[in-house]
Amino acid sequence: MKPNKITNRMSFGMWLSFTLLATGIAGLFWVVLETSFRVNYKNENMEVLDRAIWAAMEKYTSPEFEDNLRFIAGSGEYFIQLVSEREQQLLLALDNQGQESQVQAEGIIPDNLFDLLDEGKGFCSYCIEDTVRNMEWAVEAMVVANQEGYRIVLVFSKSLANVSSLIHPLRARAVFALFVVLVIASFLSLMITRRFAGPINRLTEMAKQLAEGNYAVAFPKGGCYEVEQLSETLEMAAKEFNATEALRREFVANISHDMKTPLTVIKMYAEMIQTVSGENKTKREAHLERIITEVEKLNGLISDTMELAKLQSGTWELKMETFDLSHLVRSARLSFAVHQESRELQIDLETEEGLYVYADRKLISRVLENFISNAVKFSGDMKKIRIKTKREYGMIKTTVQDFGAGIEAEKLPYIWERYYKVDPFGTNKSGTGVGLHIVKEILQMHQAQYGVSSEPGKGSCFWFRLKAAKW
Repeated sequence: MKPNKITNRMSFGMWLSFTLLATGIAGLFWVVLETSFRVNYKNENMEVLDRAIWAAMEKYTSPEFEDNLRFIAGSGEYFIQLVSEREQQLLLALDNQGQESQVQAEGIIPDNLFDLLDEGKGFCSYCIEDTVRNMEWAVEAMVVANQEGYRIVLVFSKSLANVSSLIHPLRARAVFALFVVLVIASFLSLMITRRFAGPINRLTEMAKQLAEGNYAVAFPKGGCYEVEQLSETLEMAAKEFNATEALRREFVANISHDMKTPLTVIKMYAEMIQTVSGENKTKREAHLERIITEVEKLNGLISDTMELAKLQSGTWELKMETFDLSHLVRSARLSFAVHQESRELQIDLETEEGLYVYADRKLISRVLENFISNAVKFSGDMKKIRIKTKREYGMIKTTVQDFGAGIEAEKLPYIWERYYKVDPFGTNKSGTGVGLHIVKEILQMHQAQYGVSSEPGKGSCFWFRLKAAKW
């Protein structure tokens, strides 16, 4: 979908949403306003009727009672009737000018009036619809006397016709207010669309480039908080993809390089067995031994690479426990005892008891084996290795030192890098160049300190520190 289509659809969607929301709010506001107005208007008229009927009742026994009723009717625009319980006889009927008249609307004096008075203990109020005049009446009735066993009831009524005339201008204002709200909603939807759609449109374009393999793409900033968060997340993803792609290329290049040599050697010796040494047992066995050595080298390279991939991907789950590092160091030393006998190698060990650390036992054992294996390979003519484990400032420090050729100072910063070899064309080619990089990953996972000190002709000393743990 093209950017302008995305923007247009988003603009229309926001406009429609704001319009519907504004219309709904305005409609709800009008319903509440009209309902409350009608209820309050009726309640106010009922209160006025209540005060007027009580004022009239107080002068029922006075000679001026009828004159008072005429005055009240004319001053407050009330319609007044005086009704006897005997056959609901109408004793008096006054219009809102205080003149005698008939009952203004059917239902003002209902057939069940006295039943209502019984329920209200001599008083009742109600509203009736006047379908003839299309209006409503508010009515209150009160028993004012009892003559010869029949109750005399005073009935006050008031027209609510003018409520519609009051609501009509409110409706006109409501329509105008709705128009204003719709204009404002359209303006807000346009502004919000520009704020949201612009950055989202740019993010969409950048995301397409990312999907096409452009991992160096820079995602734009700006817009609301959520859009900025999305931009930052996509930028992090682009960086991760870029790093992964670089790692993949480096991995393919290094693996292809490191595998090419042993494969070439294997092929060469296999051809030699086929053409030269097939009938010569001594040469054939030597050639087969070389093939086996190269296959083992390939197997070690693959194993180290897989282990490194697990460590770097974060899929390796640390199995942390508290253990005595001195016991692990002794065990690692014993695993190299065969070298002591076959190569007349001297491995000295200096350690204390109770050097507890909290770490992954298997991974720390891997670090020790790597350090000791490297020391064995590069022990030199002295054929001596020294391993030390001791407490140091709340830490447990382990060092593995050889007394061989050592490493030049300019090479030391690179020995922890993947596939790096100090002497790739030297006599010792059994390494894969991955071991120290695996050690680096393991120690970083444990947040441990590590390093190496070396001097050409005097050997190298590899070390690492772990926090001491209480047992």
